Amino acid sequence: MEIQRDSNLEEYARHFWERQRAKGDPGDRDALAGIDAGENPVTWLSKPEKYPYKFPHPDSNLIRIAFLDRAEVEALLIHDYMPCDPWMRKRGLVPDPYARNLADLAGISISRDYFDGRGNDTQQVLYRIWKARGSLKDVIAGSARTLIECVRPGEYEIVDGWGRLLPFAALLRQGYEFHPVETFVAWRPFDVPSR
Repeated sequence: MEIQRDSNLEEYARHFWERQRAKGDPGDRDALAGIDAGENPVTWLSKPEKYPYKFPHPDSNLIRIAFLDRAEVEALLIHDYMPCDPWMRKRGLVPDPYARNLADLAGISISRDYFDGRGNDTQQVLYRIWKARGSLKDVIAGSARTLIECVRPGEYEIVDGWGRLLPFAALLRQGYEFHPVETFVAWRPFDVPSR
């Protein structure tokens, strides 16, 4: 992991809301109007009717921006409840045996033809766009940054970015050239690696 600079939850929340603005979801109009009027993007993100699950744990309050290498991307974990949740069941992606790391989940998604359909999940749409583009260069950088959280030294869970990271990992497994992934990283103060 190559740490670039310090960041904070407000910068992450602003990036999150800019992605939401691009989606044009009518349910986000109030938040976007409030943020445009100077209200705190973190407060809007944390409202129960919005996206409080897109935050790291409260004690993971040190945020930095970093670049991940291929091994780090493929080792990312999804939350422990996700492999068997309703979203995965509906799409026939429940891993057997149970798995949480991105490389395994990308392989399962490929082997079960998840990306071959014409579905409209973010993962499927981005897979088609990036495959047609023929490159993964800069697809997860800048305003498309993800948020990961250190859950144990050397172990990181995806907090925000599953929709971008799964197709990225799937295309890697299919031979696409790796390009670094830019991400927000949240740590508890005692887990931050030295620079």
